Amino acid sequence: MAARNPHPGPRSEGPPFIGRPLRDVWAHFTAELGDAMGERFGGVTPATNQVMLLIDLEGTRVAELSRRAGVTKQSMSEAVANLEARGLVERRPDPADGRAKLVVLTEEGQRALREGRKVVQAMHDRWTAVLGEEAMGQLVELLTVLAHRLDEDG
Repeated sequence: MAARNPHPGPRSEGPPFIGRPLRDVWAHFTAELGDAMGERFGGVTPATNQVMLLIDLEGTRVAELSRRAGVTKQSMSEAVANLEARGLVERRPDPADGRAKLVVLTEEGQRALREGRKVVQAMHDRWTAVLGEEAMGQLVELLTVLAHRLDEDG
């Protein structure tokens, strides 16, 4: 299944600039992941998948999920309720604080993440076939270095 570019537009003239290519590749990535996960797990979107990826194995409080995602606690609570209604997460008492709740992936949520990983691996393999092993390795390495250095800079 070939994902189309959901954001076509004119290309700018001038020296290479990361903005549009990064956005375009991300658009392909999220569209394909969203399509594949929607087929396997109705209602799972790239956004809900992103929330699930933020959850620690032992569970995570909604406030911490909202901090990690950079959204309001209310927005995260709604996203968690959506995932809970689909059986992908559940809320459990926090052993460290009986008044608090942890959001924990259910078995079905863990299965959804495993399926998502398979989809992403298939994309990676296909993109590697397009670019070649060496270029894909360089791309992954450069993006990894950039992410780490940006994390260090705060």
